[in-house]
Amino acid sequence: GYADDGSRLWLDYKPVPPPVKLQLMNDFNSIVADTSNVTLKIAAIEFQNAFYAFTGVEIPIKKRGSSASLILKTGKLSGKSKDEFSIRKNSRQTIVESPSEVGILYGTFYLIRLIQCGDYHSNLSVEQLPSYQLRMLNHWDNPDGTVERGYAGHSLWKWDELPLVISPRYAEYARANASIRINAMVPNNVNASPSMLTSGFIVKLQALANVFRPYGIRLFVAINFSSPRAIGGLDTSDPQNPEVQKWWNNKTTEIYRHIPDFGGFLVKANSEGLPGPQDYGHTHAQGA
Repeated sequence: GYADDGSRLWLDYKPVPPPVKLQLMNDFNSIVADTSNVTLKIAAIEFQNAFYAFTGVEIPIKKRGSSASLILKTGKLSGKSKDEFSIRKNSRQTIVESPSEVGILYGTFYLIRLIQCGDYHSNLSVEQLPSYQLRMLNHWDNPDGTVERGYAGHSLWKWDELPLVISPRYAEYARANASIRINAMVPNNVNASPSMLTSGFIVKLQALANVFRPYGIRLFVAINFSSPRAIGGLDTSDPQNPEVQKWWNNKTTEIYRHIPDFGGFLVKANSEGLPGPQDYGHTHAQGA
């Protein structure tokens, strides 16, 4: 066989010791989840795959059933965050509950990690509430596939193939992020190319956003402040200019038409030679 290439990160599930295997076999015989919801289906399959790797036994996924030993369900908790979750275990069942489907996915990964780390036990009671609502990764990838200050080869994003070809690595990336509760990402370099806001690129971003969405990850995009002039046909990018403001409004509307849960813009302005509002005598607040 091949050596482990490390791409699976901590999600490289391995068999557990015999005493742990025996406990898992006693505690889990099936999973109940509403698999008509894509996120809950992902969570159920994730636990099913992990359980098989741990024990060599495949447990079924059911849409309903009170006798199931693992129940993934939405429900009200403290009301402080849609991402919060609880894991409660009694003599018959383990229940992962959250106000949102994504929270249930987080809880499922948490349960898997407890098993992997040897922290799973019979009187399990967990409540998790995020300290930060926005947990973002910012990539420094360029449209030509290079990565600024990158040390691990070319970009993960195959812009020349998108949106027609969807690499399976995109879902693996989203899965890895969801496993540690990352919920936002910027796919491109803050030293942004204006081309990221062209209509051709927006449909590529849409394709990525569609992959990320079931994993609870919202897509943002880094933009070049001079985009109205660079790709919009205007003779200025002055943020106080009505035509510039109209261009940004129209472009933002176009993005939301393709990506309804679009996170927003990341702007590096008037730094290291990049354009910004100070080029026109305005503050960053006025530029925003």
